Amino acid sequence: MTGETQRAEKEASARALLSRIWGYEDFRPGQLDVVVDALGEADILAVMPTGGGKSLCYLIPALIQNGLTVVVSPLLALMEDQVGALRKRGVEVERLTGSMSHRQREHTWSRLEHGGVQLVFLSPEMLGGEVFAARSPRLNIRRVAVDEAHCISEWGHDFRPAYTAIREALTVASPERIPITALTATAPPRVRRDIGRALDLKEPRLHVWPIDRPNITWQVRRTENLLDEVVGLLREHPGQGILYAGTRRNTEAWARRLRDKGIETRPYHAGLEAGARNAAQSAWMKGDCRVVAATSAFGMGIDKPDVRIVLHTMLPSSIEAYYQEAGRAGRDGLPAAAVLIAPEADTDRVRAWARDRYPEAGAMRRVYDVVCDLGGLAVGSQGEVPVVLEVERVATITGLRGDQVKAAAGLLASAGLWSVRELAEDTARIEWPESDEVLRMAAAGYPRTHPVHRLADALLRSDGSPPEGIEPRMQEVSLSPLAQTTGLEPGRVLEGLDFFVDRGLLRMMLPGGSMEVTLIGSRQARPDLGSTRVNVLRKRAIGRAEDVIAYAGVTDCRRRVLLNYFGEKPLRRCGNCDNCLGNEPSGH
Repeated sequence: MTGETQRAEKEASARALLSRIWGYEDFRPGQLDVVVDALGEADILAVMPTGGGKSLCYLIPALIQNGLTVVVSPLLALMEDQVGALRKRGVEVERLTGSMSHRQREHTWSRLEHGGVQLVFLSPEMLGGEVFAARSPRLNIRRVAVDEAHCISEWGHDFRPAYTAIREALTVASPERIPITALTATAPPRVRRDIGRALDLKEPRLHVWPIDRPNITWQVRRTENLLDEVVGLLREHPGQGILYAGTRRNTEAWARRLRDKGIETRPYHAGLEAGARNAAQSAWMKGDCRVVAATSAFGMGIDKPDVRIVLHTMLPSSIEAYYQEAGRAGRDGLPAAAVLIAPEADTDRVRAWARDRYPEAGAMRRVYDVVCDLGGLAVGSQGEVPVVLEVERVATITGLRGDQVKAAAGLLASAGLWSVRELAEDTARIEWPESDEVLRMAAAGYPRTHPVHRLADALLRSDGSPPEGIEPRMQEVSLSPLAQTTGLEPGRVLEGLDFFVDRGLLRMMLPGGSMEVTLIGSRQARPDLGSTRVNVLRKRAIGRAEDVIAYAGVTDCRRRVLLNYFGEKPLRRCGNCDNCLGNEPSGH
């Protein structure tokens, strides 16, 4: 069979599957080339703009080939959305996340080991863990897809240390070399080189799409009156919009302000319950909600072509992050606007954020010592049992902010001192009483119809409840299933848990307020914090922040500046950005 015949057969199989499962008549430009390469044994690096359909580039090959495709994904919310959507299409797919109970993870591993599952989504931390190392050799892994692959690069705008252990984990998983498909939306040439080197890609097939978006008008506005500016822009650009507000608190505030101005707006961030997130996204997708006020958690995996305006009310952390988020405007090719509102005072904030993301050695050492002290770990003792890092408590003791504590914990993990796992937002960590009967006795004094009985019964039936006599009795419990089982509002579920806590029957830590760390080896008196590397990362983060500040203040054509940053051939003046429209053309 000739090479041309083999390719034709692969293309026909891919198109048939695309039509049968997704209902599309054909691929977007460039997608099919990646799919065909992925049906072979080659390593692949694909840089595809936001909205280009990256997921199909690994989903189609996974469903055609025999064996298991492992998808490494950095965002829990996106992972859950993808798995849910694939199951509705009849795909045998699983996920492995730290927020799942031990019983749920064991069930998933059993399914993977017995075959029949075509795809499994997991976080990079899960891939690099001891359980994956022990159990993955039993799996028939055909290919690994690394989504958001720029996270592996120390030059990247969202560096995630766990990504650097991917290739080593695959070496343990199979004696044969497992091919990799690495995908990202934005990657300047230096980041592409980092990805190839860190994943040890062998003569990868490189697919790089042009990133130019000539239908987008790039603008920067300088104002201290953000509300009037945003309202004016939304009235100037009718249609669906996204407002990136930076923080969770800001998304809530912007949603209230815009609703007060008669603009239907909903907040979206990872701290919302899954139901509230899905409702906000669904209303926006259907056009029932005009604007979503969001953190960067919104937009990945969402394909909405008719977004007319994307607003940023805070300076982003990097040009890459900005271009990826702004690029969600105008995917239908019709005129759209990307507007960055850049108050002068915001420059100090974005510089401070870049510095604080990589704390100084002294701050990292304080976090290490305080966590070990709180966990009762003396110098030289082994950290065999996980220690709960209560972020606010450690922040109070160390004199740091909560975000600095979290950043230090992550850097200590990348230095190999401990492993770290953050509780999912929809999860509470509960320490159970010695006997489950204690909860029933506490509820016995109330009428059987009282909600406390429903909550006690639901807790004792949940996956989180460990068998009596088994240590540790500290387990994680997902709150949404509790709300569904009891028929109580989420707020009432938390009130019920507080009922048990107030009576000393449970000890509980709420979502987002704690992390779990496990020492690797023993506690050290003078730990190697990897300070030299952290200093390099800090300088790069500050450099990316300065790139954003420079972009906000540039007088040259903004489209030309952006293309030049990503290594594409710069245009002459575009004639459409705010600088071109507001200044006399030059160079023509």
